[in-house]
This record gives sequence, structure tokens and C-alpha cells, in this order.
Amino acid sequence: MESKHHLDQFYLSQPLRKELEGEIPGIDLYHRRLETDVEIFRKENIPLIEKERKLGNDYSELMGSLTIEWEGKELTLSQAQKHLRQEKDRSKREQLYVLINEKVLSHREDFHKLLDELIALRHQIAQNARFENYIQYKWKSLHRFDYTVKDNKDFHRGVSKYLKQKLTQYYGIIQERHGVDTLKPYDVVITNPRKGEPRLKGTQDDFIKITIDILRLVHPDFAHYISYMAEHGFLDLFARKGKAPGGYNLTLREIGIPFIFMNASGSLSDVRVIIHEAGHAIHDFLTRDMEFSFQKEFPLEIAEFASQGMEYLTMKNWHLFLADKDDYRTAVEEQLAGALRLLSHIATIDAFQLWLYENPNHSWEERENAWLNTVKQFQPDIVDYSGFEDFRQTRWMQQLHIFEVPLYYIEYGISLLGALQLYKNSLRDYEHAVEGYRKALSLGYTRSLPELYDAAGLTFYFGENKVKDISEFVWDRLSETIAEELPA
Repeated sequence: MESKHHLDQFYLSQPLRKELEGEIPGIDLYHRRLETDVEIFRKENIPLIEKERKLGNDYSELMGSLTIEWEGKELTLSQAQKHLRQEKDRSKREQLYVLINEKVLSHREDFHKLLDELIALRHQIAQNARFENYIQYKWKSLHRFDYTVKDNKDFHRGVSKYLKQKLTQYYGIIQERHGVDTLKPYDVVITNPRKGEPRLKGTQDDFIKITIDILRLVHPDFAHYISYMAEHGFLDLFARKGKAPGGYNLTLREIGIPFIFMNASGSLSDVRVIIHEAGHAIHDFLTRDMEFSFQKEFPLEIAEFASQGMEYLTMKNWHLFLADKDDYRTAVEEQLAGALRLLSHIATIDAFQLWLYENPNHSWEERENAWLNTVKQFQPDIVDYSGFEDFRQTRWMQQLHIFEVPLYYIEYGISLLGALQLYKNSLRDYEHAVEGYRKALSLGYTRSLPELYDAAGLTFYFGENKVKDISEFVWDRLSETIAEELPA
């Protein structure tokens, strides 16, 4: 860390480096990042940052160690959550929900103490760098040059005023489908209990072929990229015994080829994962011939737009994956409703994190009350938590970002709003939307975020009015998808 700081200082001190600006695309942005890193660097923060990382690892170890017993098997909380989302029997869902949350609650003190240490450390890091609070420091360290805390709070207002209303309407539909007088938190994990989970058709080879065919319908180059990866062993897509969990796209910088890793098992979620990761891979291919590595160090706000945008550009052809074509409507519904849910959750996590560092000396009681107030601001009131109040008040303990990557979540909301703008544009002029998407990704990080979004035919704005517009658009599309089931 200190060595990099000295190298950055040395490079920035060279008089000739200014002459490169205007000659090399994106180098002005690179210089700004280096200047910011040098500005906020403090030698005394090195051990504090190392300690912060260790505490983050402590959180992962604690969460990873938590298990429950379910039907004769020991399950991690991640595995248990998956069972919860698939369990059709309401009484069993309740049992699972209770077991998961009781396990977390049994470590309530541990999570609080861990976050206490992290907040104190982070506040000290900020003070050492001459910032009033950690938010100001982190904004700089994350290189957020194109938006401010005020913009985040404008996004929060939009979610609270407009999106929450649409999500409440959707939860009302879920309640009708369940046929229950009271909608409980373990009910909303299953949107339609009368339907089984959509299954994919064909073999593993078919899955790859259909992925390539669907990408070809977006743009021939996109199909070519993934076809090349398939032919040369850069895809590891299917679950097998002993394989690590998860899914991601890994860029192999030395050879300029991406690698996609996932655990497909024949479920609808496999479609979203492969298309999402293909978006990242395509972003890599479109920029692989750029001369300098800094031109390919994409900010998350555009990197996730690449992956989320691909989901919406391909969604109209997802039926090609499905064994039963009647499941297509379910796939679209889950995608659109999932966007509303995710934006609501992003606002909740982001607003809570801002509160934590605006009020670094708060008590445990104040922390839990702040979380509860934040949840109530953004989440539908229709869900009844009677009897589960403690579970609701401590739900933040299960959010990795709060502990390991602080203030790092709004990026997903920005990119998702961008992807939904792209989707809206594609319904008017599909080819033009695809060309804008391709043009923006081809620029790498040689333009500012507003300029990249403009190249895609979008506005880099995620405030109240944009949330209102996108919420109404998504709700209209969602309503069309489930029209016959809407309440009279």
C-alpha cells in the first residue's frame, strides 16, 4: 500500500504526464483517481485498514459457521435460505424462517460488537485523513466523482414515495395467491404457490447452445464471443460434487479472455446467471484491444449495467430455455418484480449505512431502531411481522456489505435503473438500444459515467423523478404480464 502510494506520487510529479491528457483516451480520469488516492493516503491508516480487513474476514467466518438442522441435514444459512424460497408448505416455511433467524439472533451481541469495532476504526481512518466523517472519506476512496450523498438521498425519496407503492400492490397480489388473511415474511419469498418452479429443457450442451442462440438475436458479435469461450474451455457452468458455490465472470488480463464460472442445475435462476455473466464477458471482449489497463478498470456503475442490461435485452427470448412455454410469463414476472424488490432493498441498505456513519457514536438500541425505521420507510407495510419483531429489527446482520464493503451498494441501484431505461428504450427501437449498449461498453473507462450512459442513450440520473418514471414503467409491464390475476 505504501509502495503504491510512493509510485503514484512519483508518477504524478512528472511534468510530462500532463501532455498525455488529450492524447490517450481516459488518462485524465486515471490521473484524477491517482490524485485522489494520494490525497487521502495516510501512513498511520495502513494498520487500521489491515485490521478492518481482518474484522471483515471475522464476519465472513462467523456467518459461514452458522448452520441449522433441517430434515436430518445440517444446512448453512445460505442453503437454508434456498430451501425457504422453494418450500411450498407454509408451516414448513415458517419453521425454516424461524430457525434461520433464531440462529442469527443467537449471535446478536457478536454482530453488534463487530460492527462497533468496524465503525470506530473507519471513523478514525477518516479523521486521520482530515475528513469529518467516514462517508466523506469513502466517497473519495471509491472515486465517486459523478454523484454525491445528496443524489443518494434523492434516490431514497423516490423509492419511498413511488416504488414502495408499486411493491405494495404486488405484495397484495402475492397475498391473494396464497389465500391468506395476513401476509407473513416467509410468504413473500414464494410469489405464486400454485405454480412449480420453471424448469429448463434439454441437456447441458443445449443450455450452452440456447445461450449462444439468444445472444445472436441481440447481436451476432455477442454470440461469437460466448461461442469462442465454449469452444476453448472458458466456460465452467454446471454444478458437480465438490465444486465451489457461486457464479462470476473472471477477466484473464494476460490473455484478454474472460472466464465464466457458475453452478447451473436446471432452474430458472441459471438463465439469469448465464446471461448476466455473459454481459460482463461481452464487456471484456469489447474492450480487450484497448492499449492501457486503466481503460478497462470499469466502475461498478457501468460494469453492472453491462450485465443487468443484457438480462433485459435477452428477456424477450427466454422462452427458448424453458421446457414449458407457459412458464415464460412466470420468468418475466419474477424478473420485473425482482427489480422492484432489489431497488427497495438497495435503498434500505444504502440509507442505513449512511445513518451509521453520520452517527458513529450511536448505541445498539439506536442502531436497531434506525434499521427498523429505515425498513419501514422503504419496505411494504402489508407484510405482518407480529411475533417476529426481533428478526425484523436485526435483519441487517445478514448483509455482508455492511461489514465487509461499507457504503458499497448504491452502485447496483444506479446500474439497475440504467438497465431498466435500456429495456424501456428497447421496446421502442430494439436495434437502436442494442447499438447504444454496445457503443457505451466499447468505450471502456475512457469517459465519465454520465458520458458512458449518454453513449448508451440513457441519462445518468437516479433521483426521485427517475425512480418514479421507472417504477411506473416496470409496474405497467408487470401488470400486463399478470393481468388476469390482478385484483378487480
